[in-house]
Amino acid sequence: MLSFLDWKAGLGILVIVWGILLFSQRIGLKNLMPTQIKTFDLMIPLIWWEIGAITFQNWQHAFVPYMWLTFILWGMAVVIYQAFVRQNYTLRRFVVLWWRIIGLVSLLILIVCVVAVLLKLR
Repeated sequence: MLSFLDWKAGLGILVIVWGILLFSQRIGLKNLMPTQIKTFDLMIPLIWWEIGAITFQNWQHAFVPYMWLTFILWGMAVVIYQAFVRQNYTLRRFVVLWWRIIGLVSLLILIVCVVAVLLKLR
């Protein structure tokens, strides 16, 4: 994996970018971004990059493709649930729900990876 930064520096950059996006959204750049898009939604690809950097630099194993496969399977489950159980499927509702699930699980995986690495370094 192409990684020119240590995972600790990447995590710091991730937090700084997240803070800049939150701050810029609050001070008046709301007009540049649609209201449906949250700051967290923009951070998900960066979170994936950081998960890839942490897992590859510490365990020499790329975890991100397996995570994406799991997200695709969850997407299929959400479609089946919305279409057959609730009988109320719309593409917009599916994409929003699926992206939010992906975001929360990605953040949880990032936290677990950071804690696992910090416990390993102890």
